[in-house]
Amino acid sequence: MKNIVLIGFMGTGKTSTGKTLAARLGFSFLDLDEAIEQTAGMTIPAIFEQFGEEGFRAREREAVKRAAERRNTVISTGGGTVKSAENIARPSSSCSPSARASMRAPTTRSIRANGRRSKSSMTS
Repeated sequence: MKNIVLIGFMGTGKTSTGKTLAARLGFSFLDLDEAIEQTAGMTIPAIFEQFGEEGFRAREREAVKRAAERRNTVISTGGGTVKSAENIARPSSSCSPSARASMRAPTTRSIRANGRRSKSSMTS
């Protein structure tokens, strides 16, 4: 079966959603940011500090290339992965059609965590 790739802004729940989805489907799970850190042997902030954004984006393109070769994997991308047309084009042949999540879910989760408003008050 093809892969499922999750994209979205930082903090929108791609990793937690991806792990749950992968477990339910019997797929493996891959967090691209974690894969980049493991390959580089340093954190993403350290990569940016030492090599700049272009150095990080080059590593990200390589991680996307490797991820696109996989099958039966839920892939969580970094927030800026979609900034590259190459990153968008590469996995398209190995991916299932996408579904969209609204910003309401992470906003609701964040507000509930801070105890300010309940989820039901966000839906009206």
